[in-house]
Amino acid sequence: MARAAGLSQEELAERLNVSRQAVSKWENGAAQPELSKLVELSRLYGVSVDELLSLEEAEKGDAKAASSVDASTPAPAQETLTAPKKALRQKLLLGAAAVCLALAVGLALYNNHRVKQLERQVGSLQSQIMSVQSSLSSQIAGISSSVREAMEESATLTAQFDYTVKRFDLDAYTCTVAFALRPKTVQDDLAVSLRLRSLASDDGTTAVELVRDEYDVYRGEVRAQRSFPALLLYISMFPQLIAGPIVRYSDIAPELKCRSHSLEKFSLGARRFTIGLAKKVILANSLGEFCAAKNASPAPSAAFCWAAAVAFSLQIYFDFSGYSDMAIGLGEIFGFHFSENFNYPYISKSVTEFWRRWHISLGTWFRDYVYIPMGGNRVSKPRWFFNIFTVWFLTGFWHGASWNFIVWGLFFAVLLVFEKLGLLKLLKKGKVLPHIYVLFAVLISFVIFDADSMGEAVKNLCGMFSLSGGFLGAEALYYIKSYFVVFLLAAIGSTPLPKKLYNKFAATGFGEKALYVLEPLTLIALLLTVTAFLTDGSFNPFLYFRF
Repeated sequence: MARAAGLSQEELAERLNVSRQAVSKWENGAAQPELSKLVELSRLYGVSVDELLSLEEAEKGDAKAASSVDASTPAPAQETLTAPKKALRQKLLLGAAAVCLALAVGLALYNNHRVKQLERQVGSLQSQIMSVQSSLSSQIAGISSSVREAMEESATLTAQFDYTVKRFDLDAYTCTVAFALRPKTVQDDLAVSLRLRSLASDDGTTAVELVRDEYDVYRGEVRAQRSFPALLLYISMFPQLIAGPIVRYSDIAPELKCRSHSLEKFSLGARRFTIGLAKKVILANSLGEFCAAKNASPAPSAAFCWAAAVAFSLQIYFDFSGYSDMAIGLGEIFGFHFSENFNYPYISKSVTEFWRRWHISLGTWFRDYVYIPMGGNRVSKPRWFFNIFTVWFLTGFWHGASWNFIVWGLFFAVLLVFEKLGLLKLLKKGKVLPHIYVLFAVLISFVIFDADSMGEAVKNLCGMFSLSGGFLGAEALYYIKSYFVVFLLAAIGSTPLPKKLYNKFAATGFGEKALYVLEPLTLIALLLTVTAFLTDGSFNPFLYFRF
C-alpha cells in the first residue's frame, strides 16, 4: 500500500495520522484500515474505495506470488501499482498549469486595462492643456484689446462731452454748468462726481453745480459706468447731496449695481439718522442761538466773545457731523455704505491730527486730487511748503469766495508748516498743552471762518482780547448760565466718552438685556424732543448754505 502511494511506511503513517505498526499490519493483511482511513487513502490515490480494496487484494496476491520466484525478478504488477501516482501527478500538473494560465490571463487583462486608463488620462491632460492654451490666448487678446481701447479713450477723453458755462457767481461761489452729453460718453466713458443744485437752467437744459471732476475712469482706478440710470442715481444721491460726506464714485460703484437690504441694516440706519438729527436740532441749533445773541449785542464783553467762539466751534461740529450721520444713516437704509466723516476732532493733540479727524472726506479729496498730484512731500522742502499752501488756499476757496475763508485756510497752512518743521515732535511729548494749543488754534480759526468779512473777523478777534467793556458783564453771565447745560452736553458729546460708556454698559449681561428696551425708548424720546424743538422754535440755520 505504501509502495502504491509512492511513500514509505513512516510517511504514509504520518499522512493518515496512524502509527507505523498499523500501516505494517495493513500491508501484511493482519488488519484492515478503518473506513475513514480508506476514504483518506482514496483521496490520496485519486481512486474510489472499491478500487482501493481490489488493489489491496491484488497486492496481497502479488506478495504471495513473489515469494516463489527469485528476489531479483521485478514484480509484474509494479507498473500497475504506479498508475495512481502518475494520475495524481498529471492532475497536479494540469491544475498548476491551469492556475498559471489563469494568472497570466488575468495579469494580461489588468495590464491592458491600465494601459487604456493611462491613455485616457493622457488624452484628458492633452485636452486640458489645449483648453488652457486657448483660454490664455483669448485673455491675452482681450487684454491687448482693452489696453488699445483705453489708450484710444484717454486720447479723446476731453472731447467726449460738450458744456457751456451759464453763470459764475464769485460771491456765492457757484458755477452752474449746462451739459450736453453725447450718448457714448454717458454710457461708456465718463464717470465724474457731480452734485445736483437745480434741475433746469433758464433755457431748460439740465444744470448741475460742478463740485469736483473725478476722472477715476481715466486714471484706471474704476471701470466706466455703462448704465445711464446708475449714473443718474449716483449724481442725484440725495442723502449726501448737500452737506456731505463727499462720496466718491469708486466707493459706491459696486453698490449701484447690487445692494443688500435687511431689517438689521434698516434699524442701524434709522438709529444713526435719529442721532444725527438730534445733534443738529437739539445741540447745534441751541448753540447757534447763543451765537446769534452775542452777534445781536451792541457791546459784547470779552467773556461773551470767547463763549461765542466756543459755541460756534461746537455748533459747526454738531451741524456738520449731524448731517453726515443723517446721510450715513439714510445710505444704510437704502443699502449704501458711506465713509465716516468725523472722528472726535476736538481730542486732537496737533493740527495735523485735527485735520485727519475733521471733515475726513474733504481732506482725503484734496490729498488725492491736489496734494499728491503736485508731488506731495516727495519734493524739495520749498516745493513741499508751496504744495501745502496751495492746498490750503484752495481749501479756503472751496468754502467760499471771500477773504476770510482764504485767510482761514492759510492760517492752517502756517500751523501745519510749523509742525512739519519740528513743532509736531514737541507736541507728541506733551499731554495737556498740545490739547490746549489745538483748541486755541481752532477757536481762532473758526472766529475768522464765522465772520461775514475780514473786517468783521478782525473786530471779533479784538473783542476777545479787549477789556475795554469789561471781561464778563451781566449780559454774558445771563446767557452763559442759560445755556450752561447745552455747553456741558455739547462738550461731553464731542468726546468719545459717551460711546465708551455705552460700549462698556452693553458688554455686561444686564446692560445687553436692558438696551433692548432702553435704546428704542431713548430714540423715540429723541425724536419727540426734536419734533418739539422744530415746532416750538423757528431758529433752524443751515450753515452749509454759506459754502
